[in-house]
Amino acid sequence: MDDNDNPTPPRGPRPLRRPLRRSRPLLSRRGARPRDTFEEPEAAPPRPAPPAPPSEPPPPAAEVKASARRIGRYEILESLGEGPHAHCYTARDTTNDQTVVLKVLHAEALADPEKRKRFEQDALAVSAVKHPNIPAVIEIGTAEGVDFLAREYVEGEPMHALLGRKRLRRRECVGFSEQIADALLAAHAAGIAHGGLRGSNIVVQSGRVKVLDFGFARLTEGFQYTINSQPRGATPESVAYLAPEQVEGQPFGLPADLFSFGSLLYQMATGRWAFKRDWTVATLDAILKEEPRPIAQVSTRAPRGVEKITHRCLLKDPHRRCHVGEVVPLLHRLRADLESGAAARHSLITENWERILRVVFVVALLLAIAGGAFFWFRSRQDDLSVRTTLTRLTAGQGIDTEPAFSPRGDLIAFASDRAGEGHLDIWLQPLNDAKKATRLTRDPADEHEPAFSPDGGLIAFRSEREGGGIYTVSVQGGQPRLIARNGRRPRFSPDGRSIAYWVGPPGLSPLTEGAAQIFLVDAAGGPSRRLHEEFSSARYPVWASDSQHILFVGRMDPDEDRAEAPDWWLSSLKPGAAVPTGACQKLRSAGLFEENQCAVPGDWAADYVIFSRSSGETAALYRIKLSPFLPQASEPPRRLTSGAALEIAPYASFDGRFLYSSQTLNADIWSVPVAADQGKVTGEPKRLTQHPAADLYPTLSSDGKKLLFQSNRGGNFAPWLLDLETGKETAATNARQDQLWPRLSHDGARFAFTESRIGAFEHFVAPVGVGDTEVLCANCGSVINDWSRDGKRVLISVAAPGETAAGIAVLTLGAGEQVRLLQHPRRGLQQARFSPDERWIAFVMRGDQGHTRVYLAPHRPRSATPPGEWVALTDGEHWETAPQFSPDGKLVYFTSDRDAWRCIWAQRIHSATGQPDGDPFPVHHMHHARRSPALVPLNAIDMFVGANRIVLGMGELTGSIWLAKPSN
Repeated sequence: MDDNDNPTPPRGPRPLRRPLRRSRPLLSRRGARPRDTFEEPEAAPPRPAPPAPPSEPPPPAAEVKASARRIGRYEILESLGEGPHAHCYTARDTTNDQTVVLKVLHAEALADPEKRKRFEQDALAVSAVKHPNIPAVIEIGTAEGVDFLAREYVEGEPMHALLGRKRLRRRECVGFSEQIADALLAAHAAGIAHGGLRGSNIVVQSGRVKVLDFGFARLTEGFQYTINSQPRGATPESVAYLAPEQVEGQPFGLPADLFSFGSLLYQMATGRWAFKRDWTVATLDAILKEEPRPIAQVSTRAPRGVEKITHRCLLKDPHRRCHVGEVVPLLHRLRADLESGAAARHSLITENWERILRVVFVVALLLAIAGGAFFWFRSRQDDLSVRTTLTRLTAGQGIDTEPAFSPRGDLIAFASDRAGEGHLDIWLQPLNDAKKATRLTRDPADEHEPAFSPDGGLIAFRSEREGGGIYTVSVQGGQPRLIARNGRRPRFSPDGRSIAYWVGPPGLSPLTEGAAQIFLVDAAGGPSRRLHEEFSSARYPVWASDSQHILFVGRMDPDEDRAEAPDWWLSSLKPGAAVPTGACQKLRSAGLFEENQCAVPGDWAADYVIFSRSSGETAALYRIKLSPFLPQASEPPRRLTSGAALEIAPYASFDGRFLYSSQTLNADIWSVPVAADQGKVTGEPKRLTQHPAADLYPTLSSDGKKLLFQSNRGGNFAPWLLDLETGKETAATNARQDQLWPRLSHDGARFAFTESRIGAFEHFVAPVGVGDTEVLCANCGSVINDWSRDGKRVLISVAAPGETAAGIAVLTLGAGEQVRLLQHPRRGLQQARFSPDERWIAFVMRGDQGHTRVYLAPHRPRSATPPGEWVALTDGEHWETAPQFSPDGKLVYFTSDRDAWRCIWAQRIHSATGQPDGDPFPVHHMHHARRSPALVPLNAIDMFVGANRIVLGMGELTGSIWLAKPSN
């Protein structure tokens, strides 16, 4: 949870840091706003009257010549050509001397006011999508009498030219298609269809793909490509990627992009067009009526499994096509198969013949062009991935995670729940014999994050017993010994003298102030000393091979100028200041992380730091070169693994190999049967939803018959409805973009949800069943928290311009009237809930050290209740979320980590005074390493209390240990 009550789901839209706004007739970039302030949208001023005509009228937009001619702040450099919608130029941005691409739109393209409006909306939305495979939109505006769009200039070779001169290798085909699909996934998450995806608007440079022209779909929407009605420039090549609904002139959306992607993937895999014929009309007819030849009949060189993807993309009916969210993991698996050699084993005979042909071709090429080897070598050097051999070491049904290498590299330690007791223990296993794994620890608390001592005799680990701490145990077994309380992720120094660890709540961002510190302790025990007290956040230390330097991710005090973003810092054990390495900026420049974000250093060996980078619901491992003696990252990061799952927790060996955990996380809605007014569980938990997608944020109707929840099973996050009597699940809306944080009214007749707009949020109310969706309000707050019993009002999190923290307001439906009820001058308030009689509001307030506190406040419908009248129900020493009243209003339920697990607790209250009656008590413990609410993001933890059940989202984790050996 953030102070602005703006929880981010596992995958979904993020508030923009640099939104595009309307400025005079132009739309251009402005500075960032604080994350927890929400401004009313500026009213767009009227377009100014056109200036008096100059002595020499300017040429039409399509005839602007490459000269010193300026459009706004852009100086035209060179014409790139003309398309059906715009004339393209390279131009110089005179404000920063950067080269950009300037698209000067044809007047007829925007003649329709409605089409202009929709185009601007799409282009603005695209400008908000920050993705390494999508060029940044810099400005959309009008100047010198013409409409234009300026975007990032991209160098490279168009995909259609690349396919025209060579046949792609399997790795290239899968790698390029992964990047294109990732770009589509990011755009579709924002509700943007490309609408014109084809080889000519995809550019390749050094293995990196950029997808151009997002936002231009509106200019051709509804156009029918027939023999008598074709836009200028229409050729068999330009229309060969269109979807059938586009050919028929029907409205198109996200499924059209999947058809275009399938056509392009077919061409990349086979070297042949799926539908292109000699004439434009014949090509359009083939799209409507014909099926492409099976890939197996066209080429033996296509990646194994790609035909399954193209078949699902190229279905004529758009409603039957797969979503890009389904395509991305399939492509990840293809890459994993290629890198692990599985695909090669499936086609060994074919590969042998191909190898012979390649040798003949290379010999001929070397005889003909002596310099070819040089350029081949250069292209290899520019490749941003490292060939890595992968071997699976464990294959249990549960979770094996956080592996560690012994000093000799012949033994591994890892955390696992394979004992079947519902918690993690430390296990040992010979590297090459999974059948001889032995259990090392047996405490009922989770024990994980193992690390070997340099002599191989001890293992240090984190145990959650008695509040948590660092322990050591002999590899021969025995009683563990406490070394340091509260510590996390211990690491022995290479000389064996010290253990480095960090202290703080788990999972914190490097941006969180005052929440994490690094300590050193003697390996034999004793007092700990803090490393670099000047850091407000410092965590995840790893040792250099000389035992004299420690690398960690940290951020200085927020009053310091250099605290703007986290970095990897290098600390010497000798007196002196820590040195910033600049590695985080290198990672951000490579497009791996967003502004003010960075990776956690996983391990450091042979001058390489290995780290994990997440992308949606998966994560891949990378490495970057860094020496303790030259602590400035100079080379680009290189990818080591495919990212087919959550690939995390790397641990390196002396010889360049490393271990990691490959995990899969799923979230479903569970029901805990309970006598809600007594706070007593009456049965075993039951899974209500079971889908590979993430199901979260449940709410129940008062009669207990309907369950509303948020799921991305349709591709976007959207509200879904479960009939608890019949078990039938249905999509509650037809979502084109993410629809977040749904809330069901108490009578089960309506629900509210939120869509993220450009720098703001828009809220909607929709009926359950047939009916129209209505706008509740635009930019009036961030998250709908709760409904009143009569369904006429909602509680909403709000933050006005200039405020540093979100408060709680009540909004009257229909009237648009908003009254601020709760506000703290410094702390953010969130997750507000009405009591059944609406005399009280329960809510959560963010505190220090990453903790939260549950409060009650009297509800005054027309005025605010000052903080002095709030009643604290918890002590503020833990992370506690999702307060919910029992049906009789005498209990407040919440989730808490006060026993080191994420469990359901409750507090009795005096309904007349709101004062707590006794201490909080546990209602339902969920001490399970594989299945727990703690396995979903903290800001996605929510629950709902009904008369006879509590419903909540729980994550379930599975995983195994892998060995990786990079080729160099």
